[in-house]
Amino acid sequence: MARRESLEGAIEFRDGNAGSLPFADNSFDVAVSVTVIEEVDADGMLAEMVRVTKPGGGVAVIARAIDMPFLMNLGSESPITASTSIPDH
Repeated sequence: MARRESLEGAIEFRDGNAGSLPFADNSFDVAVSVTVIEEVDADGMLAEMVRVTKPGGGVAVIARAIDMPFLMNLGSESPITASTSIPDH
């Protein structure tokens, strides 16, 4: 797709593990995951996403929900704040 859209110079693809991302702390302004969290240790993946995201940056996760027959977007009345730990379930 990147080649077809002429984005080869703008996008870099790397193999990695969601529980041990191959990037230094505070590397990115935004970390995004699409349909990965259902396949891995969610707590480990989220901790890694937070680790590689710069303070004040954003973390977004899109999960597959086979039990929901439609798409939905849940808004938030307040901004998401930084956390140094993942809360227990």
